[in-house]
Amino acid sequence: MKKNMTKTNRMVKIAMLSAIAAVIMYLEFPLLPTFPFLKADLSDIPALIGAFSLGPAAGVIIEAFKVVLKLIIKGTSSGFVGD
Repeated sequence: MKKNMTKTNRMVKIAMLSAIAAVIMYLEFPLLPTFPFLKADLSDIPALIGAFSLGPAAGVIIEAFKVVLKLIIKGTSSGFVGD
């Protein structure tokens, strides 16, 4: 019984961190006002937290879910280059 709870707990943590990363991804601001194309991406912070607390595979899964959610919601403007 405890093993099932552990797997469910891990899956829920990965899903929550992925959702948080997807929401934070839309908060963009330029690093320098003179160069508006240089933007800070703070959405990697939940993936780093997940990678350190749940392992590197979880960090990769969180990043993959974040990118898939972005493609579903916003689409791509670069033809999948740089996503």
